[in-house]
Amino acid sequence: MNSILAGFRRLADFKGRDKRGQFWPYAILIFVLAFIAIGVAMNLAMMGLLMGTADMPNIPLMIGGVGGVVLIAAALLSAAVTRRLHDTGRPGYWGLPPIVFLLIGLALFPILMNSVLNNPNPPVALFLGLFLNNMLYIASLIGLVVLLLLDGAKTANRYGPPAI
Repeated sequence: MNSILAGFRRLADFKGRDKRGQFWPYAILIFVLAFIAIGVAMNLAMMGLLMGTADMPNIPLMIGGVGGVVLIAAALLSAAVTRRLHDTGRPGYWGLPPIVFLLIGLALFPILMNSVLNNPNPPVALFLGLFLNNMLYIASLIGLVVLLLLDGAKTANRYGPPAI
């Protein structure tokens, strides 16, 4: 419980180091809360369809809700990820590639959905570009998770002494 509270107390603290035991309880809580919030957003977007008052789900609400939750979760995790990377001796910017691919995907997905819904022949290049972006996102996210799972340095490094 202390590691979760420490994560919230240090939301804007990008300096120092966090051990695995400090990082993962906080990160898992943020992931669980994000999945619950995404489920709520999806249910709200589907409500008209489920109630029989709409032919299609509310796509803007769905995209906005999911995108908003994902961005909030990324913001809540950014400082903790940076401190965890510091513990492994790596700079915090190693956590940026998944964010870049995520933002590209969040920007392209509504364009693709609008094109699919309003055009009998949606552009295949846009679909393939989004697919490639998603594959790069997944690969960079897996790489980041592997880095976050690595053991921290046992001695002081350029980011400070080992986390207590």
